[in-house]
Amino acid sequence: MTPSLVGALALSALTGVTVSWLFIAWPRRMTAEEWIVHRRSFQRAHDATRQPRRLALVRQGSVAGVRILPDQDLALLNLASSSAPASHAVAFRRLAVVAGSTAAGVLVIATLGAIATGTTQFAVVSPLIALAVAAAAAIALWLRWRF
Repeated sequence: MTPSLVGALALSALTGVTVSWLFIAWPRRMTAEEWIVHRRSFQRAHDATRQPRRLALVRQGSVAGVRILPDQDLALLNLASSSAPASHAVAFRRLAVVAGSTAAGVLVIATLGAIATGTTQFAVVSPLIALAVAAAAAIALWLRWRF
């Protein structure tokens, strides 16, 4: 490859990325559904009678008071995709399943790897690795929903 060809390929890639980011970031009018969801969220945010979530969680004493996603994000996710969680309970359950299955899979693979190599230190540390990977998987799913 000649230096001019490499430069042309790099420039075309940079131009493509720049144009796609401009397309994504360019301001547009909100759809009717987005406008309604945002209007309702602003009304709830400025409602003076609403209590903080911490107090509701302490009063209920259960996981039902925990909000994985704001209501407007759930509504937009349901408009965008049929595989989106329908409620906070479904989102919480899906996050728990993803984290649990990821942790179990990593634990099995790490334990088999420790047995195959004969390193006991890796077998001792494998539950911590499984917890870290499970947390990363749950956070990645939450970020996918959130953004």
